[in-house]
Amino acid sequence: MDKAFMLYQGIQKVGFSPNITTHTILINELFKNSKVLEAYKLFREMELDPDKVAYTSMINGLCKKGYVSEASKLFEEVPAKVRSVDTYSCLIDGFCKKGPIDEAEMLLGEMRKQNVSPDVKTFNIMIYGYKRRGQLDLAYKMFNEMIDEAILPDDVIYKTLGLRQLDKNQMSNKMEFAKPNQ
Repeated sequence: MDKAFMLYQGIQKVGFSPNITTHTILINELFKNSKVLEAYKLFREMELDPDKVAYTSMINGLCKKGYVSEASKLFEEVPAKVRSVDTYSCLIDGFCKKGPIDEAEMLLGEMRKQNVSPDVKTFNIMIYGYKRRGQLDLAYKMFNEMIDEAILPDDVIYKTLGLRQLDKNQMSNKMEFAKPNQ
């Protein structure tokens, strides 16, 4: 990481401007090394407009390090057109692990209102969050919503809920049934 920052500073000294990808890589490395303040400072000092990857990296890093409130504040700055399923899922994960799960539920609702569809990862996060709190009824309800939305569960979800996987034909039939009429 030290060499990466030396190179980063070196290219700036010779007049080159690092792009958003370079900044995002460095931000991710700072979070991996638990340098949260340095990551936040680098993000704020960028002379470029952050893209969805940069915002998602910041929100994910802040949540993983326990700064869910700060991640939530940063999320509010993210333009709606830049928010992705990954951006939402990172903050939902933060709320499920270190914050009130009702915040995660509200965020999931907002996500849907903004026409951003939850994916298998989003459902996995919510199901695990409910199970962790002993709210198995809500975990199973979320599982059924997932099926209703024609999203195929992964192995992690089955293990989280302690379910046997349905064979592919059963799941395919259930998924076909769940698809909206066209």
